[in-house]
Amino acid sequence: MARRPVVRWLTEEQVKPLQVDMNAKPKRKKAGTPERDFQMVAVEYLEMQFRDRIVVAAVVNEAPPKSKNPGSRARFFESRRKAGVKQGFPDLVVFMQFPICFLFEAKSKVGAVRDEQQAMHDKLRALGWEVHVVRTLEDIQAALRAHNLIR
Repeated sequence: MARRPVVRWLTEEQVKPLQVDMNAKPKRKKAGTPERDFQMVAVEYLEMQFRDRIVVAAVVNEAPPKSKNPGSRARFFESRRKAGVKQGFPDLVVFMQFPICFLFEAKSKVGAVRDEQQAMHDKLRALGWEVHVVRTLEDIQAALRAHNLIR
């Protein structure tokens, strides 16, 4: 014979923290950076445009260490370097039907490419890869048009 579930009623004190004040002001969302915001729009656009014919991967290489201790920070950056994190690597890697691959560096309208980013872009270009610094969806569309992927 199946056992009936046990119903436990909560007391008023237990329910109170679970209630939501509908008149309370919502907590402010932490502000993002313009480049990160644009990057999210770019990912959404690419995935909507090509659905299951694309893989878009973000490269997170700017995460700061949690510690302010110089020794801990040095160990943090050294462990990331050993794990293959490359300073200046483009933000997005976009894989499509072989051999099409795009490397996109997302920048705000006024954001500048840093020296280590430029050095990495130059190295990737020397290896035959296309690296695009994109500031708008139109920049992404231009790269896609160059490969006749969109009209």
